[in-house]
Amino acid sequence: MRGRSGKSAGSRLVRTAGAAGTLALLLLTGLVSAGAVTGSASRGPAVSPQAGGNGTAPAPQVSSPMAFDPVDGYAVLLGGSTASGPQNVTWTYANGTWTPQTAVVHTPPARGAAGFAFDPRLHALVLFGGIATNGTFLNDTWTYAHGVWTELALPVAPSPRSGPSMVWDSEDGYLLLFGGGTPGSSTLNDTWKFVHGHWVPVTPRNSPPARRAAGIADDTGDGYVVLFGGYGGPDYNDTWTYSHGHWKKVHTAIAPSIRVAPGVTYDPAAHAVILFGGRDDNALVLPNATWSFRAGNWTERSPTTVPPARYFPSFTYDPKVRGVLMFGGATWVGAFNAVNLNDTWVFHGGNWS
Repeated sequence: MRGRSGKSAGSRLVRTAGAAGTLALLLLTGLVSAGAVTGSASRGPAVSPQAGGNGTAPAPQVSSPMAFDPVDGYAVLLGGSTASGPQNVTWTYANGTWTPQTAVVHTPPARGAAGFAFDPRLHALVLFGGIATNGTFLNDTWTYAHGVWTELALPVAPSPRSGPSMVWDSEDGYLLLFGGGTPGSSTLNDTWKFVHGHWVPVTPRNSPPARRAAGIADDTGDGYVVLFGGYGGPDYNDTWTYSHGHWKKVHTAIAPSIRVAPGVTYDPAAHAVILFGGRDDNALVLPNATWSFRAGNWTERSPTTVPPARYFPSFTYDPKVRGVLMFGGATWVGAFNAVNLNDTWVFHGGNWS
C-alpha cells in the first residue's frame, strides 16, 4: 500500500545486531563489495545487451558514473565498485551493445560515486571526484571525448568528496555541482559551477541541507534543475529546484519516500524527471517504485514491468533508445547483504523493459 509519503513495497529487511555497522559503512562510502547477480532476478525482462568487445557486459557494480555523449552517440560508463573493489574500465553502450574501450589510455584512477555529466560547451563528458580504491576521497577533474580521457590541471576545484550531485544546467549554461560526502562521514552543501573549463563557487542565499547521494536532473521542460533526497545525517525526501544561482525548496502534496542514491534523470519524451529506486534507511526498505516530477508535482507511475529494487544505479537518458537507460546498482538480499547487479533496463513509453 502507498500512503501520503509515497512509500511502496520493495525489499524490506530486518535489522540485526551486525547490520548497523554494515549500513554505516555503506552510507559513508556508497561502495559495495559483494557477490553478483544479473538481470535474471528481475520481475520482468531486462534488456539483453549483445556481447561487446571481450564478449561480456560490465561486471556487476554499484555507484558507477554514467552519462550520454551526444557528440559520439553513446552512453559512457566508468568503473564503479565491483566485488573486487572500484575499477576504471571505460564502457560504451550503443545499439544494445556494451563495449569495453580497451584502447583507452591514461584512464582516471579507479573510483565510485563520482560526478559525471556532459558539457555541451566543451563537447565532452566531465568527471569529478569520487572515492578511490584505497578509500581516498578525490577532487580531480577529467574530460572524455572521442574515446580519450584528459585530466585538467585546475587552480581551483571543489574539495575532495564522494557522491556529489552533478548535472548540466541548461537554463544557466553550466555544469552544476552540489554537496557530497567527505572523510569522517560528514556531508557538504556547497554549490559550484563549471564554466569554460573552470570551477567557480556559487553563493546562493539559501541552500539545501548538506547531503550526499542525492538525485539530480536538468528539468528542461520547466526550466530548472531538480534535486531530490540524499543522506546527510537524516535521510531526505525533500525537493529543491535551482535556477539563476538560487535554490528553492518545493512543497508538494505527495512525494517519493526517503531516498538515498536513487536513479534520477530528465526524460524529454515524457516531459518529466524520472526517479527509480534508492534506499530508505529509516524504514529499512528498498522501494522499487517509479516516479515522475513535472510542473512542480510528483506522480507515482504504474509500469506493468518493474526492475528489482536497487540503489546507486547508473542512470541516464539515452536518445538512441528513446528512453531512460539504467544499469546495475546494488540490491539487498537478507539482512543488509548488499548484492551488486549488472542488468540493463530501459524506461520508455511509461514502462520498463
